[in-house]
Amino acid sequence: EPSGTDDTQVHVLDSALNLPASAHCSSGDAEPVAVPWPDGLFHCPWEHQPSCNHQPAKFKCNYDKFVDSHLKPYRCKVDSCQNVRFSSTGCLLRHEREAHAVHGHRDKPYACTYEGCSRAVPKNGFTRNWNLQDHMRRVHKDHGASIDSQSGSSFSRRDSTSVLAKRREKNRSRSSKALSHSRKLSLEQEPADDTADATRTAEQALTSRWYEHRSAMQQCLQRYANPAAFDFLKDSSEARSHFSAMVRITRKLKKNRDSHRRSHENHTG
Repeated sequence: EPSGTDDTQVHVLDSALNLPASAHCSSGDAEPVAVPWPDGLFHCPWEHQPSCNHQPAKFKCNYDKFVDSHLKPYRCKVDSCQNVRFSSTGCLLRHEREAHAVHGHRDKPYACTYEGCSRAVPKNGFTRNWNLQDHMRRVHKDHGASIDSQSGSSFSRRDSTSVLAKRREKNRSRSSKALSHSRKLSLEQEPADDTADATRTAEQALTSRWYEHRSAMQQCLQRYANPAAFDFLKDSSEARSHFSAMVRITRKLKKNRDSHRRSHENHTG
């Protein structure tokens, strides 16, 4: 908010605030010097005054904001504004835009709905709906809830068409992105399904071979029905080969399943 700032407000007594001597400007300087206190924090030079609610901060940028909020160093240069000051360039620019119609914001679409009011003249309304509502309450004592709908009619047909066009373009962009994402998921899903089918086919073949080796090994073991059989059946390598094949197939099945599970987790994750 604008404020007329007295120059004496700039100077703060060390004795009154109990600050380090270097924390304040010397006579004639524009603002205090930023120096952290022994606690490592930057204290607002006006923190002991009732009008100050700033808490000590770690960073100098916060300290600068503290000082600007008190000094309000940004002044409107228009002659009709008598010493109107602001705490930031943003506040000053907004004032210049709304009060003096500068910075390219000359359209004032929110017009007063009362005939004969100077603010009802086209392009002499308000830049923001909030300002129109405030005008209606203060000048015309109108506190009705229809202000928003009435002010909306002040938009030109060109503005309305532009807004609708932008909205349609935004919706088309969203739809296009959603369709593209859906197609991408579909393309990714197809190879994943093919891989899963191939994995199941390979697993079925390995499982079938495992049972074949087990059946063959059982037939071999039937010949060793008792301990005496080992005296005349010297070679048991056939049974061992079938057993080794079963072990290899089991390990391969486990490896394939683990690989498929990791691939599925990466795809869905």
